[in-house]
Amino acid sequence: MHKKTLISSLIISALLIALAAMFVVASESPAGRAEYLVPRITCGACVQVITADLEKLAGVSKVEVNVATTTVKVAFDEKRTDAGEIALALNRAGYPGSIVALNGKVAPGAVEIAKKAGGCGSCCNPTTR
Repeated sequence: MHKKTLISSLIISALLIALAAMFVVASESPAGRAEYLVPRITCGACVQVITADLEKLAGVSKVEVNVATTTVKVAFDEKRTDAGEIALALNRAGYPGSIVALNGKVAPGAVEIAKKAGGCGSCCNPTTR
């Protein structure tokens, strides 16, 4: 009798764990990731404006702005927004950009965009290397 109770308890526990795992997987948002080249990023104030404006968008979960590379990386829920809407928000904020990667895949023309994006033209312009 004790073995039957133990086996029944183990089976019920396994089923509850499986059910909980299915719930966690089902509740996760579809994760989109986009990276933009935004040549007008020059300082910390730019970072603050871009971050604040993009975080207002429904579905945006993370914004990373890099002044040195003038790039913006955004994680978002693909059911609530998309890379185009994020690009429009960047433009409205005064920082037009070009998408260089979407969900880990390099966007067509991204290499050419990166070559044209140089800084002041002396040490940081990638086309002179």
